[in-house]
Amino acid sequence: MLCAVDELGIGDEHEGIIELNADAPVGKSFAIYGGYDDPVIEINLTPNRPDCTGVYGIARDLAAAGVGKLKALDTTPVKGSGPSQIKVKLEFRAGDKSCPHFVGRLIRNIKNGPSPNGCSNVFALSDFVQSPP
Repeated sequence: MLCAVDELGIGDEHEGIIELNADAPVGKSFAIYGGYDDPVIEINLTPNRPDCTGVYGIARDLAAAGVGKLKALDTTPVKGSGPSQIKVKLEFRAGDKSCPHFVGRLIRNIKNGPSPNGCSNVFALSDFVQSPP
């Protein structure tokens, strides 16, 4: 079978075609054949719940819904290579427990570039919009 990338839902390109291997099963789902059949969790958020946007927040909500078990956070300190160039000062009233754990890390010398094909394909299938580097 010959299909364009956009017809298979794995990208926006519609020029040219993809030729599947001769052993590709006819009449079967391309998602299974192509390895794109991962479970999908749709998340709807309201602006007042930024705690739900992180991996741990999502895991916590899934566990609360009975999907999996929430593992405790590993809060073992990771030693840095020098003093932080970013100064942070947290001030709370006595007894305020609104921020029980705060961490930060400055990471430098990271090269921003295109995502590997596997990541790009997952983003394309999830309607996630990638920003160019």
